[in-house]
Amino acid sequence: MRFKHIDFLRAVSIIGVIAIHVLYYNLTSKVNIITEMWDYLHFVVTGFVLCSGYVLLRKTDTLETFKGTLGWYKKRLMRLIIPYYVYLIAHIALISLFPNFFSGLGVKANSNYFFQALLFSNSVSIGWLPLLFIQLTILFPFLIFLLRKNLLYIYLIFSLVITFLVTIKPFPLHYFWYMFIPWSLITLLAIYLYNVEKSKLNFSRHLLFLAIAGGVAFAALSFLWISLHKPMYLIDNKYPPNFYYLSYGISVTAIILYIGKFSIFLRKGIISFYTYISKNSYSLYFIHYIVLDFVVSSRKFIGQHGAIIDLTSVVLLSLFISYLINLASKTTKVSIANNS
Repeated sequence: MRFKHIDFLRAVSIIGVIAIHVLYYNLTSKVNIITEMWDYLHFVVTGFVLCSGYVLLRKTDTLETFKGTLGWYKKRLMRLIIPYYVYLIAHIALISLFPNFFSGLGVKANSNYFFQALLFSNSVSIGWLPLLFIQLTILFPFLIFLLRKNLLYIYLIFSLVITFLVTIKPFPLHYFWYMFIPWSLITLLAIYLYNVEKSKLNFSRHLLFLAIAGGVAFAALSFLWISLHKPMYLIDNKYPPNFYYLSYGISVTAIILYIGKFSIFLRKGIISFYTYISKNSYSLYFIHYIVLDFVVSSRKFIGQHGAIIDLTSVVLLSLFISYLINLASKTTKVSIANNS
């Protein structure tokens, strides 16, 4: 079973991630439309976390026993860790073999960096998103346990208090260690929205309420941030996320979910397109890093062509490589099946 509006949100989010990273390498010292687009696209991780929580809620029956939970952990964690490790090996190998075309964009071709990245060290930023999903995966069965015992409000209060403290001032501890707590508020929101939809309530009305409430909170916090002379860029409020960042992310995410219900996005061809992107979003996250490295590193040979051409190139090349990988995977499975 697939949720079309969730697939729509996840597809928009991964394209947004790619756009953020491409635009970063097209930023200038002057504030312009590229800078504004780059900043306001930072709702994307909120979208990813909500999609993840929403989809995980489909199979909570496997979490009813200790054995089932262990099996769930194994399957889920392997799906998160293995693509990340494959990406690391592939990217570092390309940097080593073709240094003129792959500079790394922060990834380094040495054993120290490699082993730190494997262990999700906080000195290696590339691993922060996979680590976040691993942390939320570990937390998820506990949240389901509290939900079944009608005690989820205890964790909600705890996470709100921590996020409030983070909003005032981040802890004197690297955000890698506690970033999952503010982000888990989005997982709790996913649980709420899933139950709203499952209960046949007016889902669109709830989305509109979230969009408006999040927007009002973001506007109010924007005025507060200005008066307190706090940084206004969303990325400066993202590690870890505070209420300023989360209110914006929730508002935009709710709007995209609402738009995803429009009839124009429920046509067969359009559904197939964004469902493919959604199903491959995690692999596209890693693939686009390598493609972006190639595009940026190639500037010394072909020059810089601007954000639009770079973005189009990275998106299309990433989708094409994803298609080839899927095709090769299917061919291999068919070959194994025929020989068995």
